[in-house]
Amino acid sequence: MSQEALRDVLEAIADGREVDSAQVHRLREHDAATADLIEQVTDRMTRLRRRDNEFAAVIAMTHDLVAQRSGSLLQSIVDRAHELLGSDMTYVSAFDRAERSFVVRAVKGAVSPDFLGMVVPPGVGIATRVVDTMAPIWVDNYFEAEGFPHDARIDDILVDEQVYSILGVPLIANQRILGVLFVADRRMRRYSPEDISLARSFADHAAVVIEQSKLVGDLHSATRKAQAVADDVRRASALHEDLTRLVAGGSDPETVAQALAQALGRRIAVVDADAELLAGESTLLDGGAELQRALSKATRDAESVSLADGRVDYVAAIVVQQSAVGALLVERNERALTKWDQRSIERSGIAFALLRMQQRAEDLAEERIRGELAHELIDAYGNRAYAIERVRTRGMSTAKPWSLAHFTTNADDAERVLRALRKSPELLVTQTNGVFWALAAQCAAPQRIAQAFQTLGSRQPLTVTAEGSSLPVLIEEVDAVRGARGFLSSMGESHGVFPAHAFAPYTVLFGGDGARADAFISASIQPILDWDAKRATDLFQTLLASLDEQGSVTGIARRLGVHANTVRQRLDRISLLLSAGWQLPDARFRLETAVRLEAARRSMRTH
Repeated sequence: MSQEALRDVLEAIADGREVDSAQVHRLREHDAATADLIEQVTDRMTRLRRRDNEFAAVIAMTHDLVAQRSGSLLQSIVDRAHELLGSDMTYVSAFDRAERSFVVRAVKGAVSPDFLGMVVPPGVGIATRVVDTMAPIWVDNYFEAEGFPHDARIDDILVDEQVYSILGVPLIANQRILGVLFVADRRMRRYSPEDISLARSFADHAAVVIEQSKLVGDLHSATRKAQAVADDVRRASALHEDLTRLVAGGSDPETVAQALAQALGRRIAVVDADAELLAGESTLLDGGAELQRALSKATRDAESVSLADGRVDYVAAIVVQQSAVGALLVERNERALTKWDQRSIERSGIAFALLRMQQRAEDLAEERIRGELAHELIDAYGNRAYAIERVRTRGMSTAKPWSLAHFTTNADDAERVLRALRKSPELLVTQTNGVFWALAAQCAAPQRIAQAFQTLGSRQPLTVTAEGSSLPVLIEEVDAVRGARGFLSSMGESHGVFPAHAFAPYTVLFGGDGARADAFISASIQPILDWDAKRATDLFQTLLASLDEQGSVTGIARRLGVHANTVRQRLDRISLLLSAGWQLPDARFRLETAVRLEAARRSMRTH
């Protein structure tokens, strides 16, 4: 039996397969010494295979560096380190020698999208120890470690990431620290010498990438400057040099427009695709039908247009990725524009296109974050506490009053409505298939939504609102708002603004079934409603006043501003239209429920 087990084990080792522990156990029963040797051999083989995989990864990274493959080499190194070291999170922080701070340049395994680009201030964290010692530093429990100064903000971020153990390895080139490679785990982990050695290999490659990136960046920068000088000589004009310098320096569209106007010797205007003024002279937009046609053609076809007469001489499209995002309007004067002038104006559009792309990128990033926050806040299965904290960290007070609005639109109109709402920076908006949720501080959500639909020229759909003394309090109303909207929709409501609290009792009373509530109203008071509709009378308001005034004819007359005899006549008519016994306690309760629900619905329709 031992010879057979030994042969099976040796065959597994020879084939590179995993050795069956049961076979080793059977072998040990007959020959313990041989079993020990077999375990040593398999352990050795496992370690060799691991080293072989690590060596292959290092070779692959070396090939990447030599071949300069497309993509982020630094991120590729972090990805491989993350995989081979088996960590929960791996990232590289680049060292800013002037500021003595660190910036996270590449990360794998982070939960928060804000982790990439995180700045670690000078003198805190494990990174500081790594820089001081130029050697690997590791801790089993980061938050209990006392060998380095902690920073509250960085600790909060690591708490959110649930990081426990950290290994930091320096990135060194020419005896200078370029950054730190971090290996982090969300559990207690003791990093072995093999782990540290492998991390060193990855850190050395990352150092080469950063150093090489700096050299290539310097080379590219020098090349661009030389090309700019050559272009300036060929064009024999300082116009594009000025505009390039302004854009590169972070100038706003108004500053760039002024520089272009000065170079051309005439006023200009810069508009977006909707012909809204972005910079320049607003009076140039008063050009009549011909100008409107020229603007339409420029923004629709991404082509430039010359005008025969009027204040505007030339309209040049501002193009981004073959689509017009705006236009340049150039004033007419006594000197006609030459072809060179026109080409220069068209090329100048590149400067405004770059500014537009930069602004659009910033707007999209902000809109994405605000949409994520809104979604997380209304998601019943998400981490709402974490979302509220994210709102607070973005500088928005969560302790002040907040408001919430919920509505739906046609899916085809959803993007148009979303763009209109996102023009209000205080709104947090999310939508899926036309189902919208909007939140805002200072109870501004309903007003902003009403303004957006007014701007779009569309009637506002059924909207249910809620308010809270703080954001956490408001979030507790999400389910009530969702239920109230479903209740009102099934009652047949399609427009109007309704506060959720006004219908909360009826939602409970009818189990959230608006169709039942609508049927209840019809069964209770439909004759009254039909009579008023056909004869333009006020029996419903008289019935409502009767319930409020406990049947007092004098009180009803005073409230409605009519004569007492008129009230008596109306009450007689109501008695004829309603079923007998409507003033009995049980019937009166049912009647009053129907009347007050209808009154609430009517009062909201006027908003």
